[in-house]
Amino acid sequence: MIQTYLKQLIRYGEEYLMLPPRDRDYCFNRLLFLLGLDDCGPDAPIPSVEGMTGPDEVLSPILQYALEQGIIREEQIEAFSARLMDTVSLRPSEIQRIFDEKKAESSKAATDWFHDYCEKNDYVKRSAIARNLRWDAVGEKASLIITVNLSKPEIDNKKSAAALKQKSSSYPSCAICRQNEGFSGHGTVRDTLRTIDVTLDGQPCFWQYSPYAYFKQHAIIINTEHTPMVVNAQALRRLVDFVDQYPHYFIGSNAALPRIGGSLLVHDHYQGGSERMPMHDAKARTVLSDADFPVKVSILEWFNSTVRLESSDRNAIVSVACKLIEAWRNYTNTVLEIWSESEGEHHNSCSPVVRKTKDGYVIDLILRNNRVSEQYPDGIFHAHPEYHNIKKESIGLIEAMGLFILPARLNRQLFSEIVPYLCGKEYRPEALAEDMQVHTDMISLLLSRYGNRLSEADAREAVRQRVNEVCFEILRNTAVFPETPVGAAAFEAFVRENV
Repeated sequence: MIQTYLKQLIRYGEEYLMLPPRDRDYCFNRLLFLLGLDDCGPDAPIPSVEGMTGPDEVLSPILQYALEQGIIREEQIEAFSARLMDTVSLRPSEIQRIFDEKKAESSKAATDWFHDYCEKNDYVKRSAIARNLRWDAVGEKASLIITVNLSKPEIDNKKSAAALKQKSSSYPSCAICRQNEGFSGHGTVRDTLRTIDVTLDGQPCFWQYSPYAYFKQHAIIINTEHTPMVVNAQALRRLVDFVDQYPHYFIGSNAALPRIGGSLLVHDHYQGGSERMPMHDAKARTVLSDADFPVKVSILEWFNSTVRLESSDRNAIVSVACKLIEAWRNYTNTVLEIWSESEGEHHNSCSPVVRKTKDGYVIDLILRNNRVSEQYPDGIFHAHPEYHNIKKESIGLIEAMGLFILPARLNRQLFSEIVPYLCGKEYRPEALAEDMQVHTDMISLLLSRYGNRLSEADAREAVRQRVNEVCFEILRNTAVFPETPVGAAAFEAFVRENV
């Protein structure tokens, strides 16, 4: 019977992954090898693959067989699944050829096809992503998107133990280097990874989709050369080059410093996609440029300190953006506790976000500072300690634009543990589990605000509302120019002096 399921997987590859019928026998034999078989068994009707949006249904019986036969262990399911899917997927060169053909007619058609392919070959984990919690947080001046990330696997102790036994290696140099395409060593699973070439400001780059996407068509655009992240004039030109080629995507860079940047600063890369982020809908609070100036310059009505530039003139907007980035890099305001550097450490950086509209280019410059203090050891312009029960990790590019990615632990802690207290369960702080003790202030606040006689639906909504409030406050914490008369005046003065 297992041979029938292998043939069904091949049929799935032909139907959804453009696997040529000419390769049918070859692929079947490779699948037999992976399962330690050398006999195809009697013919049997092959189950239909019609209407499938992903390979889960096809893979399930094969993976179950591999477990039962001792071919794999539980912690090897992900890697073995990727190996199966790689067998029926096109080679990277074929993906590139088809993408280029489609891009010649429409860049959007090309990216839509490529993203669909990456879902169908299971590199983009569609079914896992669908488990994420997501809701809108509506505020007075703007809204946020809140997600609880349930898709990305949590650290597995067995995998961690296995990783400790593996030899250290310099290949690939990091988790996003081009050499990861098809790589499956050192505990990584990149068998089904496929990438696309792109040249940005004369530099060979490539891009791929994130397997556990945070937003629609979440792409990672990567320098082919393994070189550290930097936000400078060259980076700006690359971002603008990308939206010239893919005008239906935005693209942005994390600030290239610890605590305010992404999790991987050793390799130059950017993030983009087709989602309209909350910050994109923010209006101008103050316009600071004259009508005859080639670039419209404004301060956004947004939670952190963001300057928006708008122009149909590519060279002009890049020039103004570069001036502001360089000026911010060296800006100090002791009254507002902004130091460009101290004790040999640089503190100011910027997260630029670029997109195109019918009127031209839009560049949003999110000003960041990573200084710490005795009061705020995790960062003065970071989520303050009273909000760490919800989000302690770095507030990077995506959160700065208004889409919060909250840790999976919150699904249980908030909705399985806290909600019952609002519905009548006795609350005894001394009885809280260790990992719940970070929420004592939140539980007390909710009980004082709502009591303990809510319906489950109302209790869940009350918890969500508190999470919303916290996320709004976290973004305000990251503002280098506070929403005070002194902060607003300093912000305007900085921009006026440097455009």
